[in-house]
Amino acid sequence: MNEKFVDRFKALRLKKGATLSDIARSLGVTPQSVQQWESGRHDPRGKRVSQLAKYFGVSEAYLLYGSAEVKETSVAYPESLSSDFINIPFYDATFAAGAGSHNGDLDFVAEVMPYPKSRLDDLQVPYECAHIVKVKGDSMEPTLVDGDIILINSNATSPTSGKIYTFDFDGDLRVKRFTKRLDGSWLITSDNPDKNIYRDEVLSSHNIGQLRIIGQVVTIVERNLL
Repeated sequence: MNEKFVDRFKALRLKKGATLSDIARSLGVTPQSVQQWESGRHDPRGKRVSQLAKYFGVSEAYLLYGSAEVKETSVAYPESLSSDFINIPFYDATFAAGAGSHNGDLDFVAEVMPYPKSRLDDLQVPYECAHIVKVKGDSMEPTLVDGDIILINSNATSPTSGKIYTFDFDGDLRVKRFTKRLDGSWLITSDNPDKNIYRDEVLSSHNIGQLRIIGQVVTIVERNLL
């Protein structure tokens, strides 16, 4: 979600004549949480999106992406998304853009996020191979920043030179760029230009199998506004 979500949220709130406190009471959250949604500091996810859509009388797809028709009705919108969207698993795992650390569980889905099928088709990501995780750290700036929510393709586990991948190395969940060198070895790098802090790593061609590549990073799904 981005500033377009913020605009829709505020417009729907004003149209309904609701205050931040009204929404907070209805959803069972604090007014501070609702204020952060409207300001763009933090975005609602999971069941909060569904609750907001029902509260405003719109579809989840419209609230998230502005691409579905507004439902001018007080009847709760069905739990199922339109056929144009698919629920993608959001794993309880954070990938370090830095030295790496074990953060979360790749076997546990914390929630799901609706995503346009057409967008996955454009990105050439099979529906069943689409997964969402979170980035921690600043070593991949400016490409990826701390807190980014990213979409990965778990079908792409053989590295292609120049692409960014999430991987597990000895229990450390990391996200880096892979570049193949002329001698067949792989350079694993950070996009942050400060190489005094974020040094390149070299992995020989016969040791690439030591890495468990989880998937290729294909796009940023969410980035919090500063």
